[in-house]
Amino acid sequence: MLNRNRPIIAIFSNDSLRVPGTNQVLLISMGVFACKYALGYLSATSAGFSATIDYQILDSLSSGVISGFVLGRSIAFVRLLKREALSAAA
Repeated sequence: MLNRNRPIIAIFSNDSLRVPGTNQVLLISMGVFACKYALGYLSATSAGFSATIDYQILDSLSSGVISGFVLGRSIAFVRLLKREALSAAA
C-alpha cells in the first residue's frame, strides 16, 4: 500500500512522517465507505435483512477490513519511524 517510488520522510523535530499519497489508498477507503453505507442503508430500511446471518457476516467483515487496514498502516509507519530514528542516531 505504500508508494515505493517516493520516499517516506521522517521528521524528527515533531516525531512525524511525511507519507506520499497514492490513489490506491483513496480507492480502498471509498470502497469500504460505500460498503458500510450500503449496509447501514439496508439496516435502516429492511429490518428483516439486518437480522440475517448474511448481513452480520458482511458487517463484521467490512469492520474488520477497516480496522486491519488502519492498524496495519499505523504499525508500519511507527516501525519505519523507529528504524529511521535508530539509523539517524547511529
